[in-house]
Amino acid sequence: MYKSQPCLPSQISSVNIPAEIWLNVFKFSPKQALLKIRVVNRKLSKLANIELLERSQQKFYQDCVYTREKQLEYQQMQIVKRPLLVHFREFLTAPSTAENLTEVTWFANAPSEVQVVCECLCRLKGGIDLPDDVRMSWSDIRRIMKKQDFKMWLMCLATNVDFISIIDIKKVEQIIRMDPMITYERLREVSMSGYRLLILIAASLQYCTNADELSRKRIECEIAEGKLHTFSRFMDAITLHLC
Repeated sequence: MYKSQPCLPSQISSVNIPAEIWLNVFKFSPKQALLKIRVVNRKLSKLANIELLERSQQKFYQDCVYTREKQLEYQQMQIVKRPLLVHFREFLTAPSTAENLTEVTWFANAPSEVQVVCECLCRLKGGIDLPDDVRMSWSDIRRIMKKQDFKMWLMCLATNVDFISIIDIKKVEQIIRMDPMITYERLREVSMSGYRLLILIAASLQYCTNADELSRKRIECEIAEGKLHTFSRFMDAITLHLC
């Protein structure tokens, strides 16, 4: 029995079908099919572009709304976070930081609370290869903290805080969370230098956490703006072919 064969793209151009019918067919055609039809001939290309433009306008409006929402979210977060970042950065410029560092490294065997605080500082600086659940020895901590590059890093913490890895932030948060003895009250009893260094750690954690949230929101906004710009150029190309 004879079976009809589907029309090939080259054959479609020779079929005399009213434009209204083509437009109705195109309404139910997938986007990839419409993109292929655009290369058949000028007539079908123009009709396919009409359908693509109509779909694009709907999506463009939705993308505009979404992008605007992301922009407003980022602007609102900036209003909240910027003052917090300024506030926490101020704690990182303590004039007694060098003295506190010198005092804690004097300990031949530091109290456990001071040792944890100093380990947290070492981990914030980065470059510690130990697993998260393995604590550093006091000899290793002391050796690191006596190095000139550590002292320079700590003295410039108000600037260097912007380069602390969020991964290291999470590790330090976990260390402090798992040790119930790491409190301001307890450190004040054990060592005032350790207490002041704990303040630096807390300010760094708060600064980096807020900065990371703001950065993530900024990236979301930039991605939405980039997609909208790309889609806008696609619409311009379709509109140009309709002229």
